[in-house]
Amino acid sequence: MNKKYEVNESRRDFLRQFSYLTAGFTLGSDYSTRDSGRIYTLDEPRIVVVKSDHELTLMDGDDVVGRYIVSTGSNPSDKVKQGDKATPEGKYYICQKAEISRRGFGTRWMRVSYPNGKDAERGLHDGLISESEYEQIVNTKRGETPPRTKLGSGIGIHGGFKPNGIIGELHGFLKILDLYTTIDNKFGGLNYSHGCVMLEDDNIESIYPHIPIGTEVIIKP
Repeated sequence: MNKKYEVNESRRDFLRQFSYLTAGFTLGSDYSTRDSGRIYTLDEPRIVVVKSDHELTLMDGDDVVGRYIVSTGSNPSDKVKQGDKATPEGKYYICQKAEISRRGFGTRWMRVSYPNGKDAERGLHDGLISESEYEQIVNTKRGETPPRTKLGSGIGIHGGFKPNGIIGELHGFLKILDLYTTIDNKFGGLNYSHGCVMLEDDNIESIYPHIPIGTEVIIKP
């Protein structure tokens, strides 16, 4: 069955549209799979986040469904412990979903299964968790939520993101010119979460129905 990923561009202003198109971003807020007017779920949904590019890509198998601008942790390093304001890096999965209405979190919440086994191994080596906590983490089944420990918890993909002024609007241009990191570090822009991955509300509302519990999430530096 052939699938078509449709895009609704009506809620984007011209500046951001042109900037995103130049950078290769998929525009729009209505990402859905349609065939003869019927809506289908994705066969093999997968989320890939690249922190340095401020980009979340929604995949269906090897096909790119959409790319979205995101905010990640104000600490650009890999997450190591609770309160370090870093977004974790590695392979995870969605273990919880909720429709919400909370300031700073937007309208949708998808919890990521941090910490994973590699995080637990490092935490045990560093003396941050006990043997018992390590065993609890590594024995967490896919779709379940890992326990709370000193490694931190409550990392998710959620709404509430509002790109800061012209820096956010010109993100596409800056990405192409390889100037984004320099300008963002100097003037501030997208790295301001406490470790979560933040999307604009219309974008997370669009992808939310297509992401079941257990969906793989890959987060890269």
